[in-house]
Amino acid sequence: MSVADGANLPEARPLGPPPTFRSRAPRATAAVPIASADALVVRLVTVDLILLVLLQKFAVPLGGEAQISVLVLTHYSVMGVLLFARRAVIDPLRLIFYAAFMLLALLSQLLPDRSFSVPSLVLLVVTYAPLVAMLPIARVSYRRILLNFQWIVAGIALLVFFQHACQLAGLEMPTLEHIQPEATIYREYVYIQPLYWNAPFSKPNAFFLLEASHTSQMIAMGLLLELALFHRLRFILLFGGALIATFAGTGLLLVLLSAPFLMARLRPALIAALILAIPILLGLAAVTGWFEIVGKRMDEAEHQGTSAYGRFVAPIEVVCDMLEEGDPAKILFGLGAGSMEKRTGVLWLAFSKVFVEYGFIVFLAWLGFFSYVMFRSPVPWIVIWMTLIQYHLLNGSLLVPLHVILCHLLAAAYRFPPSEAAAAVGRFRGPRKSACNAPATVFAYRGIGVQRLNC
Repeated sequence: MSVADGANLPEARPLGPPPTFRSRAPRATAAVPIASADALVVRLVTVDLILLVLLQKFAVPLGGEAQISVLVLTHYSVMGVLLFARRAVIDPLRLIFYAAFMLLALLSQLLPDRSFSVPSLVLLVVTYAPLVAMLPIARVSYRRILLNFQWIVAGIALLVFFQHACQLAGLEMPTLEHIQPEATIYREYVYIQPLYWNAPFSKPNAFFLLEASHTSQMIAMGLLLELALFHRLRFILLFGGALIATFAGTGLLLVLLSAPFLMARLRPALIAALILAIPILLGLAAVTGWFEIVGKRMDEAEHQGTSAYGRFVAPIEVVCDMLEEGDPAKILFGLGAGSMEKRTGVLWLAFSKVFVEYGFIVFLAWLGFFSYVMFRSPVPWIVIWMTLIQYHLLNGSLLVPLHVILCHLLAAAYRFPPSEAAAAVGRFRGPRKSACNAPATVFAYRGIGVQRLNC
């Protein structure tokens, strides 16, 4: 039986209430280093995450308007090395779900007598293929990957403040596309956005990221991980300040939608520290005019042509229009891959693009495959939730490798040994004695201790 099979044993999801803090075995006091077998995985996944930030704006031109994100090549390279080194495995059930999804997607394009975009269909196949690969590692190794991700987010936050400092000094906001060859720019994104119409300052995109909204979401993910798992006040303050400084609403929305899952994770001491920090953050927001800028966008969802309308309302409208039309062939098989028109300011969420271009049958196959990949992961629930929100609700993610790779590297790629997976649900809950030792209980598993944080 392979490691992949072992992760799917029934005991991986025990029934009944999770054990309380006092019912857990005492933690080992000695720090346990990452297993040498996992060191390669941790290093390569960290490199993949770094490249995910640095190369977001780069694409390989394929002739005409066709292009492919460089992130596809880097992610395939990392997964290929791990498969060759036998540090990654192909999960059979994932492969079956993926094959069914792609077979139905192909049939939905071939059976009806109409044209479709072959590059769009190929990009769908290529983008989702890596999700069948899993990384069997220890929970302590996964913890190290998340900690490395936090340092990456810290770098993004510092770049946000640096871009603001340049603008306040009267300089043009530094950004990558000013020096990047035009042929390599990943299109369809507005890299430089004013704070509001005709504003003298621009929203920060952390130099390397696609848009301010993506910057906001990455920082929000770091903030959520810190609040739920690591509890380091200095990182919480850095991420919280940078999140406000992005002047983008999607990161704040991500935090808001995830807040219910944080309530049980915060200790009284951390809550008190946050209460003391909130007035400082609000004061900074007031001084910088944050409330005035955000207030101008509060009613955007009501008006066509606005960012909120194009992001949240238009995708629902296009699906409803297709259902109201009542054409069974279009509803079942879609209009064809790549057929959705490009509208300025409109962001086609993944569900709308699948439904309209591939039809209801493929929509169910896509939803089943992606949900299985994500919800079968043994990682902490907050990680699964935040990556699903950024994929399904905040971005036009279906054919954008960035969002799929984020789901894979942060949540879906991992399988822990059966004994660790069995303790996953219980170990994630319960009160904490110390903010510094919080990760030791979140990431601990039976009989093995983990390294403590230096707070």
